[in-house]
Amino acid sequence: MFASPAHKQKIVASAGISCVASAIPFPSVKAKQLGVMTASFGAGAAALIADVGKQYRRYDSLNTELSFLEKLKQINWSQSFREAGAQSLIAGISAGVTVYAASHPKFINFSEKVKKLSYEQIEKLLKKSGFSGKTADDFCRRFGVKRVKRALDFIPNLVNKVDNVENAVVSVAKNEAEILDEIVINNNVVTENAKKFWAQHEMNVTDHLETAYGKVKVGQQITVDVYIQGRTTPVRCRIDNLIDVGNGNKFRIADSKSSLINDLSKKTPEQLLNNMSTANQKIFYDALKNGTVTQIKPAGQRATDYFSRIGKKLPPTGINVEKSIDFFVNDVSTSGYKIFKKTLTQ
Repeated sequence: MFASPAHKQKIVASAGISCVASAIPFPSVKAKQLGVMTASFGAGAAALIADVGKQYRRYDSLNTELSFLEKLKQINWSQSFREAGAQSLIAGISAGVTVYAASHPKFINFSEKVKKLSYEQIEKLLKKSGFSGKTADDFCRRFGVKRVKRALDFIPNLVNKVDNVENAVVSVAKNEAEILDEIVINNNVVTENAKKFWAQHEMNVTDHLETAYGKVKVGQQITVDVYIQGRTTPVRCRIDNLIDVGNGNKFRIADSKSSLINDLSKKTPEQLLNNMSTANQKIFYDALKNGTVTQIKPAGQRATDYFSRIGKKLPPTGINVEKSIDFFVNDVSTSGYKIFKKTLTQ
């Protein structure tokens, strides 16, 4: 399956042709139905081979001593088939509404009606049905639904204290080198007040996420080693909050950023990435965007505790992380300050 890269390219290319062919008007309903099935199968096949190939390349580069069969056994086939099914479904809906509308007039403007929905509405609907955020992204992209970038994404009814007692995790973490680097970036200098406000903001965001996702699913201050194509050594990063959004198989990153001197609510996600992130964070997030991350390996006691809590006795050797990253930032550092969520879409 993997001996010939050119062969894989032919498979993907033929799948892409199938998808494009679905947009060509067919002379009969039967021909249209055949086009729908072809488009659906082609999209599923392309997604399947892409995901399997990506996993295989990762294990091939990290475990050169394993045999071909042993590497195949490492592949998460369920994940690949889920991705294939999601892409097949999206392609089938996209091409199929035209055929269905022939006998059901109410569906004639289905695609146009979908475009009028917000990204958040579709994302909520699909996630409620068990689909991932990536599937929502792909679905919206197929139907031309664009996420509206709001200058302010305020989280209402959230009480944000600056005098709450620090928990054990942030008390230790706030003196780590990477944390101090981030405090310098966002405050120009490390002061006790800046360190304290960083800790308060981290706990406020964690409380919010635990309410939204459930306490068990939210990890705090998780260290990961990120393996990236073209780099001989991994990049070590600390993730403020790692969220289990896929029953232990898919995770989302929440990155809290705070400042005593800057109103971060006025910054765009891109500015938060380029100007308010540490060097390692930027390398990590850029690699996520470019698809060059080969492995994300949790490390340390906090990772062990977190993965034990969600049903994994030891931190896994690799985790799947969504490309989109949620930044949680403050406006002003006073009692009752507001928290804003800024999503970096990759």
